[in-house]
Amino acid sequence: VVATVTATKGRYRRFSVVVATGNGQGLCGIGKAKALNLLSATRRAKLRASQNVISFDLKEGRTLWHVGYVCQWNSKIFAAPLSEGAGLKCHRMIKTLCQVIGIKDMYARVEGSTNNYQAIARGFLRLLKQQKTYEDLANSLGLHVVEFAADRDMYPHVLASPACGHANDFSKNNVNESGDSSVVIHSKSYELPQRLPLIVPQNPTHHKPRKPIPEEHDNFLDDLIGVDEDTTTETNISELLAAGERDLDALMLGGRVPLKKSSSHHGQITNPMVIKRKAERHRYRNQQVVRRERNAHITLSVNSV
Repeated sequence: VVATVTATKGRYRRFSVVVATGNGQGLCGIGKAKALNLLSATRRAKLRASQNVISFDLKEGRTLWHVGYVCQWNSKIFAAPLSEGAGLKCHRMIKTLCQVIGIKDMYARVEGSTNNYQAIARGFLRLLKQQKTYEDLANSLGLHVVEFAADRDMYPHVLASPACGHANDFSKNNVNESGDSSVVIHSKSYELPQRLPLIVPQNPTHHKPRKPIPEEHDNFLDDLIGVDEDTTTETNISELLAAGERDLDALMLGGRVPLKKSSSHHGQITNPMVIKRKAERHRYRNQQVVRRERNAHITLSVNSV
């Protein structure tokens, strides 16, 4: 809602609505409209959303094919597929779009501007449009797409092979030292760390990771540069293949890896009720520790008997 005050008309409001529509099977469309009342804006946005429907090809009808990264205005979006049953672990706007499209298992991270829903929606749809199936990747790269999964004891499983006439010419110097001509997929990449249990005898010591140096890590993605390697970064897929890179995630991200930062709730810090509860917890912190230890000792004594 945008309210404007003028000398002749006084105060009048305008409503801006963003609507997403889909069938839950890979179709999605977004529309935006403005009007003087909410019903008119919603009706116009629905019509525009139905006119901008786009079809996406999903892996097994539930997740992404590979990792993706886009930068839409000031919003940076990183998304990665998850195993079946993992659920949606992402921004609320992206979660709504995933429910509309039909994505059930995915991890996504938004950095930069997290309040601009239009930029997040457009960037996420652009990320989905950049997704390629394993067959398309095999034909474009000229290599076999191979998966190493822990449930198969890291035994290689070929997912796709290049079609006739799309195979890469290995006579040139574009194969690694081991002669491997396949793209590797790690099925358990980008998994979230396990959370601590809710009840413990005493407060564990939390070691916060050190923040990266701004001069070296000024972007959401960090360059894959070692200590003894050259300082130049290869972002072209052909150059990465010539250098011996066979990881599909590194190829899709242009030779970079994501820097996952800890989530920060800036909006809750200035909330008066949150500040009051934090002060109360700090005031009675010793009593809470004693109470937890007493409950833990009671539980251990009952179990031992």
